[in-house]
Amino acid sequence: MLEFFKNPFSVYKEEIDKLQLEGAHVKYCALALCVMFNNHIKEEWLTEDVDKDIKTIIKNTYEACKVMKGTSRLVLRDELDSLTHTFIRKDDDVYRTIHDKLFDFLAYYFGSAMIYCLIKNASYIFIRERFLFEKESSSDEFIITVPERYQQIYINRLVDDWLKGRVADVFCNINMDDPIFTHRFLVHVKGLQISQQEQLASICDTKSNSTSLIQCSYIGYIDLVTWCLHHYIGNVNHCRDDGVSPLFMACQEGHTEVVQMLITNNADINKCRDTGASPLFIACQNGHTEVVQMLITNNADINKCRDNDGASPLFIACQNGHTEVVKMLITNNADINKCRDTGASPLFMACQEGHTEVVQMLITNNADINKCSDDGASPLFTWLVRKDILK
Repeated sequence: MLEFFKNPFSVYKEEIDKLQLEGAHVKYCALALCVMFNNHIKEEWLTEDVDKDIKTIIKNTYEACKVMKGTSRLVLRDELDSLTHTFIRKDDDVYRTIHDKLFDFLAYYFGSAMIYCLIKNASYIFIRERFLFEKESSSDEFIITVPERYQQIYINRLVDDWLKGRVADVFCNINMDDPIFTHRFLVHVKGLQISQQEQLASICDTKSNSTSLIQCSYIGYIDLVTWCLHHYIGNVNHCRDDGVSPLFMACQEGHTEVVQMLITNNADINKCRDTGASPLFIACQNGHTEVVQMLITNNADINKCRDNDGASPLFIACQNGHTEVVKMLITNNADINKCRDTGASPLFMACQEGHTEVVQMLITNNADINKCSDDGASPLFTWLVRKDILK
């Protein structure tokens, strides 16, 4: 017991190793399947008819765990039940590990014991979050490093997921933060047949309707965006279900080079998302100065307000204290007194948030210092209240 509290995962490892050594292959497989299904095994998958994909995952995991061919899924359920309170808990007819850290350990354990089976069969969410090509010393101790011999198999799996419409999951993969990986991934994609490249570039996500171009714009890797624009046969302004366009996404993330490329390829500079927020609005909100300048230069509507609250690009820049953006907007004749639906002006909001430099800039440029919000509060009153609170 003392050893468990000192190093619980070494104890768990010994127990799992023992299952395999003693021939308890179905029990061992039950734990492996917890990993395959990303810690979410529905009991109905073991007792009722299931789709082909789930059957295939179970069949392939059986083989990797040396489970006898033809073993009933009911036996698997019994073994999961036998693991309750030690490894497994059951909530609302779903089997999970007893706590998240234990799942992290199991993921790492089976990532070492059967990495090929995992890459080929694990949940796309697991694939997205748990594998790294290059592991830094500061990384999570339970992240699985993909050995060189399995790296191409991993890339092939991402392409398979992409073809199945899991576009966002592919491009939100943790490896996409690494330019070396992204380059290698793109080299592989460019090596596919042209018809398949066009298919990939044009696929929409099955959940959000996000396009490959939107996801490439999110990452900001310019070579990937260039490839996508070259092979994409759809509209450059095609939006996902929430109205986000490729240009909006690039502006949100501050990818200046991507923004320029999309504008050059006829992206609608004023196309808003479902809240009414424009590409300029989101760039101002996030303080992306170069993007703001580029949008203004290309005739973005500087006073286009968000539909759900009436906030303007200047208002949101003042709220967030982005001084350079505020200066740029004022220089380009943004309406300095344009209020949101509550009657709050840009000056009012800058006072409320305590952005002194922004307040001075607004007053210097003749902002209405007496403009009150709908509840009667003036900018000066708001400023004094804030100072009093901070004392």
